[in-house]
Amino acid sequence: MNIACVYNPTDGTLHHLPYTDESQLSDTVTALFPDEHKIKVTLATGEQFWINPLLTIIKEEVSWIKR
Repeated sequence: MNIACVYNPTDGTLHHLPYTDESQLSDTVTALFPDEHKIKVTLATGEQFWINPLLTIIKEEVSWIKR
């Protein structure tokens, strides 16, 4: 298991979240910050990227509605 640093620029908080893979981490970040639109993630490997939880949730809802 790895630990990712997750930064929320809206309130300036830094969180350390355990993860097994990037998909699971993305799901966790989306669940923890559903109203945010920009969360910075740094993986244990040093790779950095942004997750947009609000957009992820909207995409999931549109997918569900289309079914």
